[in-house]
Order: sequence, then structure tokens, then C-alpha cells
Amino acid sequence: MEPWAGLGAPGSEAGVIAARPWAPPENEQLKPENQKNSKHPSVVTPPRYDTNPAPLPPPLPPRPGNGNFLQSTWGRQGNFELLVPQGPVINHYFRDNDAPGVPWHLITDQELRYPPGAMVKSVHLIQSNFLGDGVHGNFEVVTRVALPGTTDGDHIDFSFIDSKERKWIGPFGLVAGATGL
Repeated sequence: MEPWAGLGAPGSEAGVIAARPWAPPENEQLKPENQKNSKHPSVVTPPRYDTNPAPLPPPLPPRPGNGNFLQSTWGRQGNFELLVPQGPVINHYFRDNDAPGVPWHLITDQELRYPPGAMVKSVHLIQSNFLGDGVHGNFEVVTRVALPGTTDGDHIDFSFIDSKERKWIGPFGLVAGATGL
């Protein structure tokens, strides 16, 4: 029988019942001065048993995603689509979620290329409900790019991949306050 099993257990002759095998020696936890409630500092801030000497820093505040990744309507389960800016080029990768091993593929004929010296800084991707092929939405992309030879800062462009033609259309510069003709 375990010594913490209650009355009649070995060590209970003195009238003190050992409640836990991991309790401090001589049943210190049963003394009135050691009784704790939910507001006791050692309960609210329990002792640290890890190897970190200092408290961990607070977690970083949540940040919105970059927006260059989504699950599309292509494929039975929906492929993962990823646009990766690499210098003046935006590469389009997709993961075939229906294939064994769910492999990633680079779509080499669907890269959006800016002039040499340009730097694509960010890409934001959605799949719209504009059904170019009648089934799948187009991939709509907004890009922030630094163009060579310009002094007016970064440019914001809009492009899309037509789901019927499966090729990039654009980029078209976005201008605040512009109106159609």
C-alpha cells in the first residue's frame, strides 16, 4: 500500500495523512502557515523548472500575413498557390494537393517579369470570382515595386492571371484619384 493512501497507511500513526508522494518532507504542506489558495503568489506564479534564467519576452503582436499565399479552387481539394518576389520577377508556385506526396511545382510560363533593375517588394494575391474559364476565378495581384530610374518612390501595380488563358495580364499602374475614360 502506498504511504499516501490514507488512514492506516505507514507513517499515518502521528495523525498526519501524507496527501502526495511529491509533498515536501515532514508533511510541510499540511501545516496551517503553508496552506495556499488560488491567490497565493506561488499558485499564481508557480516556480520555474526550466533552464531559462529570465522570463521569456512577451509574444510579438499579431501581424497580417503577406498575402502571397492562398488555397485556390484548382484541383479536387484545392491547390495551394504561392507568389514569390525574386528581384524583378514574381514566380508562381503551386502545391498539387491531389497528387501523392503533395509536390510543389514552379510554373515557368507564368512568371511576371519587370524590367532589369526593378525590385518587387511585396505581392498580395486573391482569387476573385471573375471566372475567365467559366469555372475558376482569376488570380488578382497587387504589387509594390521599385522601378529603376524613378525618383518618385515605389509604384503600386495591378495584374491578374486569366484562368482561361493562364497568362499574366498587366501590370497596370494604380493611380490615386484616377477615373476611367
